[in-house]
Amino acid sequence: MSEPKAGEAASPAAPRGLRAAFGLSGGESTPPEPAIPPPEALRALPETLRALLRGAHRVLRPGQPLPEAELEAQLALLARAAPDQGLDAMAEQLFRSLLPASTALASTAAPATAGRDVFDAMVAACYQALLARPPGEVVDAWWAEFQPMVEQQGIERFLTHFIALLMSSEEFATLVRRSQDNMVRGQLVPALRGVEGIASHVSLGADGFTSAMLKRFDRKRWSGPFDWLSATPAMIRAAITDDFETLLDPTAYAAIPFEDRPDARFWRCRNLRYEDRFGHPCISHAADMTDAVGQLYMARCVERFRTHLRGLSSKLVLQVAPEGSDPGREFQQTADLLDSFGRNVTFVMVSLLPDHAEGPFPEIEPALRHGPHRLLRMRSLSPLDNAQALDMLDEVVMLRAVLAAPGLSG
Repeated sequence: MSEPKAGEAASPAAPRGLRAAFGLSGGESTPPEPAIPPPEALRALPETLRALLRGAHRVLRPGQPLPEAELEAQLALLARAAPDQGLDAMAEQLFRSLLPASTALASTAAPATAGRDVFDAMVAACYQALLARPPGEVVDAWWAEFQPMVEQQGIERFLTHFIALLMSSEEFATLVRRSQDNMVRGQLVPALRGVEGIASHVSLGADGFTSAMLKRFDRKRWSGPFDWLSATPAMIRAAITDDFETLLDPTAYAAIPFEDRPDARFWRCRNLRYEDRFGHPCISHAADMTDAVGQLYMARCVERFRTHLRGLSSKLVLQVAPEGSDPGREFQQTADLLDSFGRNVTFVMVSLLPDHAEGPFPEIEPALRHGPHRLLRMRSLSPLDNAQALDMLDEVVMLRAVLAAPGLSG
């Protein structure tokens, strides 16, 4: 991107509809609609287009949900004219259909104002769809960069160019690789015989790795209080034992200054009472318990955890933690607590040994049985980095062993 320049707004003109103001329509007649393509044509559509459609709806039609049936119908409309057209052309057609009915834009606005509004909406939708994040303050720089293109060549020309620009970025390439990795994971960990009765898989920490792994393998269905909490197994038992009183108490927390966070997106606050009691950091990454929004989020997570564990459905509760001085005792105490707290719970704890396997495979073995619950000990090939194992094989072997563990007789 070249150095941003201060852009000047175009001179106001007589009010027109958005389509006419931005060259999105003319007097041409509407061609007859071809037949809806067969389902296999829809399945072949890029997932990127699905994400772009969802992102465009969030930005251009705020507050209006996009049911799955409507999503499929809109994708069918996009595919009808030319099932083999490229992503850029289909994205252009998508915005042509969404812009006229946008509730985020005022159709009576002057063209200069509406032009910037349309531009901002498109940039936000593209960022959300392709990079899974909002654009932030960089929108002003993009406007300075592309205002001449928008005004001279039209919004469609900008859109196709901008999509290609984002898709050529290293950030997009990283997201694509991550998506591809997750597809591979899904193939390597199918539903295994003997565990089909498990209705859900629940993270019990002891940090964000467990929840993130379940999510990567499409096993996570809802967020709980221990998903994004760095704590010890003893702290987690303490939270369940007092029915989350200390965990939900905002006076127990201190905010972590922005400049002190190892990763600015996480490490939001710390629970000082747990730290004083157990002598170990207790960090909340997703919920900032020093503000009302974070408190409400954590309260919802706790209520889901209570309701789900006490329900009749079967659930597998997983905890992955570094091996302490007595993993057997930690495992049995947690298993007994879960038996008293919930119903139809199968608890599996993976105790990670501090050293790493020399390969070619990670090493994992059953160590202890306690009723329906299982303790596994594992020596991985790689360390954990940012809630993910550096070697995918560690996660594949671990989760396959976890899913098989309830059926082990030893």
